[in-house]
Amino acid sequence: MEHISSWLREKDISAAFIHSKENVFYLTHFYTEPHERLMGVFAFQNEEPFFVCPLMEKSQAKEAGWAYDIIGYEDHENPWDLISAALKKRNLPLAKVAVEKEAISLSRADMLRAVTNGAELVSAE
Repeated sequence: MEHISSWLREKDISAAFIHSKENVFYLTHFYTEPHERLMGVFAFQNEEPFFVCPLMEKSQAKEAGWAYDIIGYEDHENPWDLISAALKKRNLPLAKVAVEKEAISLSRADMLRAVTNGAELVSAE
């Protein structure tokens, strides 16, 4: 995580949203098949990261060794609302957000832009 934070500072990128299951595993040591459910890590230049996953997998992610905040959500909840609240709580200016552009769907990119007040999405690859 420190390597990502350092890279964000070097490139002057506000945050990163990493959500491919392989890269989530690399960062969290937690592997699962999320199917259509949202799962991902939000990393920042100088703030602690947080991990978003279905609530039923939150304890498994902790057991795998993720030591930072975990936002767990149930199927009836909109995870983007919870992400928005977590981002507002950090009160960070989010001008640019790095994403895995080959892995993010248009609908998720739109939701990410919405919760970051229109941040520019740039490549994390």
